[in-house]
Amino acid sequence: MKRDQGPFSEVLGALSTATDLAAGNPPGSALPTTVLAVRIGRRLGRWQTMTMSVAMPAETIVEVANINDPDALKAVVEETGVSESSKADRIAGATRRAITEKMDEDPTFYKQFSELLEKTIRAYREKRLSEREYLNSVVDFASKVARKDRGRDVPESIWGDEDAQAFFGVLDGQLKTKGEDSVTGVEVATIAQLIMDIIKSHLIVDIWSNEAAQNNLRNAIDDYFFDVLRDEKDIDLPVEVLDDLELKIMDLARARFAA
Repeated sequence: MKRDQGPFSEVLGALSTATDLAAGNPPGSALPTTVLAVRIGRRLGRWQTMTMSVAMPAETIVEVANINDPDALKAVVEETGVSESSKADRIAGATRRAITEKMDEDPTFYKQFSELLEKTIRAYREKRLSEREYLNSVVDFASKVARKDRGRDVPESIWGDEDAQAFFGVLDGQLKTKGEDSVTGVEVATIAQLIMDIIKSHLIVDIWSNEAAQNNLRNAIDDYFFDVLRDEKDIDLPVEVLDDLELKIMDLARARFAA
C-alpha cells in the first residue's frame, strides 16, 4: 500500500513553486540546487524531518572595473547589451572604492572627488541628469582620480612630487598673514617641502607605534610653526587652525611614510 504523505507532499510542492517564483523562473524550471533540511510539524506524536533539494538562483559575478587602465575603462563604456546607467554605476563603484582605499594618502584630493562623485550620483537618482550625462561624468571622475588630476596647477617646485603635493593640499588656503592676506601657492609649496624634511628627519623604525618618537615629531613641527611661520614670516596661526593642521599633517605622515 502506498503511504499517504499528506501535508508533506503539499509542503514540497509549495516550496518548489515558491523557490522558482522567487528566482524569477517558471515553476519547475531547472536551476542549481542545494540540500535543505526541513523539520515539519508533529505527526504520529513525533517530530519528523524531511530532506529535499531546493532550486537556488545562479549567482552573477560582475568584474570590478579597473579605472587605472584606460583601455579597461573604455571597454566598460563600449560594452553592448548593458544600459548606460549600469555602466555608470559600475564605474562609480570602482571609483568610490579607489577613493576609499587611498583617502588617507591624500585626503584633500580624494575628498574633493568623493564629494563630486556622490553629488553626481544623487543628481542622477533625482533625475536631474540623463543616463548619458551620468556615464560621461563618472568616466571623467574615474580618469581624473586615476591620473591624480587636481584640476588646477600646482607650483612648479613640487611637480612630480606626490608627497609634497599631498602636504600642499592640506596647507593650501589655510595659511594667512596677520594682515589677512593669503599665503601664495609658491610659499605654501615651500612650507610643505620643509615640513616633509622635518618629518623625514624624525622617522625611525616603528615610529608609528612609538608615542615618545611621535611626540618628538609633533614638537619639531610645533617649533617650525611658531618660530618660523609665526615669528619670522608673520603668518597668523590661531590655536584651532594650528591644532587642525598638525593633526592632518601627522595623519598624512603616518599614511605616506611607513617606518
